[in-house]
Amino acid sequence: MATKKTKAHDGQTPFSMDGIQSIYADQPAGIQAGPYNVKITLGVIEDDDSDYPRPVATIVMPTTNMMRMVAELQALFENPDFLAEAKKSLDDDTRKWFSPKNGRLPNAPRSTAVRKLIK
Repeated sequence: MATKKTKAHDGQTPFSMDGIQSIYADQPAGIQAGPYNVKITLGVIEDDDSDYPRPVATIVMPTTNMMRMVAELQALFENPDFLAEAKKSLDDDTRKWFSPKNGRLPNAPRSTAVRKLIK
């Protein structure tokens, strides 16, 4: 796997993303917002009868920076090129899970639901 490089806070000096911990989450488990900081707790959905995700990590970020990040994410998710690529990837995955000979596999993604999400 190639080392991902990104710009440091000064915008000039690249630094490595190696060693940075990645955390998987299914959804937010909680959000607290104030004028100075936003706290987002991320959670995973367990295979039990729980109605709530199990918290796995909390991110605390200055409110103004969170607002900038949300604006950047919104712009990304509204980008037609991104949406087209996401739709293609999801459709390709759906075709891998579906076999006309055997029918849809039990845990296969539902292409129609995915299409509604990215329209």
